[in-house]
Amino acid sequence: MQKRWLTLASVLAGVALVAAACGGGGTTGGGAASPGASGGAAQGEIVIASDFPTSGADASSGLPAQNGAKFAVDQTGTVKGFKLTFLPFDDAVNGVHDPQKGAQNFQQMVSNTKVLGVVGPFNSNVARATIPVANRAGLAMISPSNTNECLTQDFPYCDPKPSALRPSPTNTYFRIAAPDTVQGPAMVTTSRSGSPRRAAPSRTARTST
Repeated sequence: MQKRWLTLASVLAGVALVAAACGGGGTTGGGAASPGASGGAAQGEIVIASDFPTSGADASSGLPAQNGAKFAVDQTGTVKGFKLTFLPFDDAVNGVHDPQKGAQNFQQMVSNTKVLGVVGPFNSNVARATIPVANRAGLAMISPSNTNECLTQDFPYCDPKPSALRPSPTNTYFRIAAPDTVQGPAMVTTSRSGSPRRAAPSRTARTST
């Protein structure tokens, strides 16, 4: 059993990495879930969900990530004989990512016993609203893009504190993007290298994804 869930965790991380890599790509596709390469699995079904802004103005950010996650799930096909299925959610309201909509999406996910992992959300303020929902249910989530440091690091100015987002003692939130506390100093160091191209300003230093 432990080996099975370790394998699933590896798959979830891999899906998040592909989603991150596709974050700057096109915006085609990303619709209904596809059965993918199931390979005739018979033991059951595991659903990997995603939560990104995939409609309106924010679709240019969310759809490529969703497409990448779907591609990774479809390519993997099965885990230990269990069929993998992709289930996408849109957290945009009127074209803009919305924390309340994200929390509603996560409520739907936790009510589905087949959903064992989530890739997303894309934006840090949506993560702040969804981490408690997933944490209470023991649902693993991994974001390809959250950068706000207060999601995982405790600083005096953090409100809420990372611990307040986790009502359960077991952490279920992970991310593969470096927090702003790392990206900001890294960009300063890069800008001092003297390369005009590398010294270009980035909004990441000022705002969190």
